[in-house]
Amino acid sequence: MRGRLDLEDPVEYHYAIGITKHLGPRPALQPTWRKLVHVLLGMSGGAATDDRVRAFQAKELGRRGGSSALVELLPLPSPGIDHWIYGEATTIPYLSSRERYRIRVVRYRIAAIRERLASYKPRAVVLLGLSYAAYWSEIASVPLIPTPGDAFITSTVRQTTFVVVKHPAARGVQNVLFRSIGELLTGAL
Repeated sequence: MRGRLDLEDPVEYHYAIGITKHLGPRPALQPTWRKLVHVLLGMSGGAATDDRVRAFQAKELGRRGGSSALVELLPLPSPGIDHWIYGEATTIPYLSSRERYRIRVVRYRIAAIRERLASYKPRAVVLLGLSYAAYWSEIASVPLIPTPGDAFITSTVRQTTFVVVKHPAARGVQNVLFRSIGELLTGAL
């Protein structure tokens, strides 16, 4: 079934590939997912204890048929922005560098994400990474341009509120920022 779905269920996928440390009865907290769970718990008013975050991460986050989805603009994982493993791992020309991959994939991904948003009409979309603001603006069809000092920016288009925030892995980004975004979005729901 792998490779045939537009979106993977993260729990099913991670069990299928044998990476389960972020799942099960006492999962390790995954840093990016943890902050996204803070948004979702903030939206519902739920307590954001580590145990509640672990349970949500392992059982609810991005699940097929659930209330949230995890969608990557550029879905190939990489250990860091300065480290590109695919140039050495394949002979596919557009995977020779991160830049060639981005150029080849980004237009298709923007169109696919816009199509899904038009189809599902979510009430809120959280977009990670202020440096991708130009891409997020294309997806939202409105300017989403941060100004210096912005921790996050928002704009509402039709019934969807878009929030652009620093990436959870960025230096100095704390859970409280993501919790406050969730609380802000309660009015959007």
